[in-house]
Amino acid sequence: MLDDRQAYVLNTLLERGFDIGRVLRFRRVQRGRQAPSFELLTAQGGEYLLSIFPPQFPAPALDDAARVCHALFEKKLPVPPPLPARAGGYVAPGPQHSHLALSAAPEGQAMAAEQWSLQDLSLLGLRLAWLHRALAEVGPPPEQDYSRPADDALLSLSLEPWPPMAQQVLAQAAEAPLSTRRWLHGDVHAQAILLDADRHVSAFIDNGLMHAGDQQQDVLDVFVNWCLDETHFVRDEHARAFFSAYRTLAPENVGDFSLAVVRWAAWRIRTSAHNIQPPPHGFPQLLANLPGLATAANLCAGN
Repeated sequence: MLDDRQAYVLNTLLERGFDIGRVLRFRRVQRGRQAPSFELLTAQGGEYLLSIFPPQFPAPALDDAARVCHALFEKKLPVPPPLPARAGGYVAPGPQHSHLALSAAPEGQAMAAEQWSLQDLSLLGLRLAWLHRALAEVGPPPEQDYSRPADDALLSLSLEPWPPMAQQVLAQAAEAPLSTRRWLHGDVHAQAILLDADRHVSAFIDNGLMHAGDQQQDVLDVFVNWCLDETHFVRDEHARAFFSAYRTLAPENVGDFSLAVVRWAAWRIRTSAHNIQPPPHGFPQLLANLPGLATAANLCAGN
């Protein structure tokens, strides 16, 4: 819970930034992992989710992501609609250079990846394919990808947690430009997906890393987070359940993952080095054998 002073500061910033009236209650909740989150109850009876994104999330990137979320909500996708800010866009200044973002309060609860059944993964495959179809129809991404930190800035940071091939992966990704850039979620993990009482996907959250790139990066997120065990052996039934469902609705054929794993790894290196998202379990080992990861994903996808 917030103390009175913290609640007063946040209330003042929210009144300046958004047209929601006075907030009567702040309740800390676990909604994803990208930003501290609070459920708000206003004097007018409105219920909202406040996300306080840390400064390393660029405000223009958050604004672009919210614009995409609004378009997805209009297409009836399970994405909480963002609230516009008073000054335009969807992001308002927060305390200590953070960024405030408001959305309708999403329904549902997250479930640990190891608790997902084969049926759950099949439904996730359908929902993610539907999300990718809708993202492919959203307006063109910005020419500048604000959510992707410049490599020069990244390489000036310490890469000690990463194997020596981290810089090599970044160079390989730079040499493999995409012919068509499409919006993708950018951070698909168990806490980013809320399920209803029937275990259907009720909301995609943690949308602050939506960016333009290769949608197969989202597919690799699912493969790594749900379909590999702790020793990185493939859980065949889980992978088949996901891929067979995803392929039925995917906006295009699931292609070869040889370059997608490089882009996925480069994205993970960048965001982890900038403390934007944690790396997957055992990421250094995965990084050391990206061709093996691509081969496993290709076999499970039927490529």
